[in-house]
Amino acid sequence: IAAAVTAAAERGLTTVSFAQADMTAFTGYDGRFDTVLDSGLLHSLPVDGRQAYIRAIHRAAAPGADLYILAFATRPFGGRAPGPSGFTADELRDTVTTCWTVDEVRPAKLYGNDNPGPGGPASMPGVERDGAGHITMSGFLLSAHKDG
Repeated sequence: IAAAVTAAAERGLTTVSFAQADMTAFTGYDGRFDTVLDSGLLHSLPVDGRQAYIRAIHRAAAPGADLYILAFATRPFGGRAPGPSGFTADELRDTVTTCWTVDEVRPAKLYGNDNPGPGGPASMPGVERDGAGHITMSGFLLSAHKDG
């Protein structure tokens, strides 16, 4: 948080604020955000914590807010490799529709820095290289909105 505050100040950003919170119990921001972006959080949560997170971000969103979630597809690192379990398109849709109106779920690629060390993600099945120093893995981009 301190590094983000310093970086914002160096850039002259005066209306930004930062906070640390448990996103499955995210309180104190009711109806505040017009857009919610999730790039890699939902698929990292334990399955039994996902609905608490979906409810928390819905509560923090203003009426009419947009939601975008970029999440791994099922078992992005292969069946026996450690890592997030990911989603099928239907599982992702079903997880989010408990609170949000889902507009679209489409295939997407998730990118990371290529670290070809032994046992690292780049050496696991399902991981490809893009030729520009990144690894890519299959995923989905979900877009949804909070009803007004």
